[in-house]
Amino acid sequence: MNDDVSVPPLFAPRSGPSDSKNEGGKLGFTWFFAFFFCVLPCLLWGTAFFSAAALLGSLLIGIPALLLARGSDKAWRRFTIWLAMSFVTVFLMHAVDGRLHERAAPIAIAIEAFKTEAGHYPESLDMLVPKFLAEYPTLRYSLIQPYLSYGLQEGKPYLRIPTVSGDQFANIEYDFDKKVWKENL
Repeated sequence: MNDDVSVPPLFAPRSGPSDSKNEGGKLGFTWFFAFFFCVLPCLLWGTAFFSAAALLGSLLIGIPALLLARGSDKAWRRFTIWLAMSFVTVFLMHAVDGRLHERAAPIAIAIEAFKTEAGHYPESLDMLVPKFLAEYPTLRYSLIQPYLSYGLQEGKPYLRIPTVSGDQFANIEYDFDKKVWKENL
């Protein structure tokens, strides 16, 4: 009877079917985080800020990680997932943002109609509903719509809508004198 049983070391690389299952789980984890940080904020808030950060991070961190991993297939797949998800999300959100002025046009038209009838600009956007504006238009394809900043400064109205960049300084603003939208980036 031979009692010499070879036990593999604890951290030895495994072979066999368990590797493919474990690798799929880790890639699933990558897909989950890519969805959580790129797609979910876009669906909820309509912002590409996190996607842009993920895109930048995948380039700044992913490329050195690929070099350190010496081009392993798993590292390339993870890098591709992060890069693709963040790039596509940023691209799509900016395409939606390009139409933001078209979607917000009914608000500007309602403000002008209010002024024509009342002789002054409304103090708030709530004064427009329902007579001049049946309901607020959907500005983005997201669950939570962007905050519309409206008010009067020295008797002149301002209407600002944040862009998908996700910060308070990047917005589009309607110029009531020239009747055009301008970008403040």
